[in-house]
Parts: sequence; structure tokens; C-alpha cells
Amino acid sequence: DFNPVWGKFYRASKFKQLKFEKKLNRSEDLLFNLNAFFLAENCIYNGNCYYHYNRVNETSNVSNYDPNLFEKFKFVNSKILDFIDQNGLNYLYQEALNNRIIANLITLAINYCGNDIKAATIKFRKILNSDYYKTAFENFDFKYLNFKYKIFFKLCEYNKVGLLKLMVRSAVKGKKYIKR
Repeated sequence: DFNPVWGKFYRASKFKQLKFEKKLNRSEDLLFNLNAFFLAENCIYNGNCYYHYNRVNETSNVSNYDPNLFEKFKFVNSKILDFIDQNGLNYLYQEALNNRIIANLITLAINYCGNDIKAATIKFRKILNSDYYKTAFENFDFKYLNFKYKIFFKLCEYNKVGLLKLMVRSAVKGKKYIKR
């Protein structure tokens, strides 16, 4: 996983000018590493495990319903777009960002559909109907996806929130995944 800072060793003298985005409480590692990898002259892969992340932590950001998650993802993605523009990176980076925007729908669906809050479902329907996602889907290629993901993302593209809700709930197998 390239995102978490905790999964890497950094030469402090090279990266001490990098700072975390203070407005974020989610994906801050991603933005830090985007800049670090861009500055790095070289890197080495070490397959050893030095840290274990507890994904079952009920107080974690990823375990609780967040009514502002879409706005947080949009903010992070706008920072990534700024990075692409400022560094004159080519269309492949734009394509990767668009794929990230689409992939965010998995987390958004779990967040907004994985609970019994009616307002969350309504908000997710509005998110899927936004120009932000309409544009992202226009530029998304489904051909590399397996059948399960094609179905999921097509349901998102066509704003089939009821079916998405069933899919999300069956995927988490009745566990109480999202706390209110």
C-alpha cells in the first residue's frame, strides 16, 4: 500500500520541508507521499512488516459514518490535481486521478449506504448524480474490471442506490460496519 506514511522510512534531511495538509483528517498520508515520491531520487522496497494496522478499530475514521466524506475526498482530489498541474505531469496522471475518483465510490458507498440513516442514502444519491461523478464516469474505462466491480460501478453510474445499498450490506455480511 503506497498511501500510509507509517509503511515507509524517509531520509529526514531530504524530506523535512514536506508537511502534512492540516485541513485533512483523511488521506493526509497520500498527499505527503505524492510529494515525497516526486522528490525522491531513488527508493528501495523492503518486504518486511514492522507495523500492523488494526482495521477493526471502532474509533477509527474508516469505521464511523462521516456525513462529509465526499467533500473530504473532493478536497484531496483537488490537491492531487493541483500537484499534477504544478508539476506539468501528463495525461496518464489525470487518468490515474480519475480512476481514484471512481474507486472512492467503494468507500463512499460503504459510508453512505452501510447504515440506516435515511439522510445518508439521500446524500449518496445526490453525490452520484453530481457533475463531479458524471464527468468522472465519462472518462472511465470499465474494461479492466472484473464482473463484480463492473456491476458495482455501473450501479453507481446509473444511480441505483437501492441496489447499491443491498450490495454493500451483503458485502459486509450483516456486520455493523458503520457506527452512527
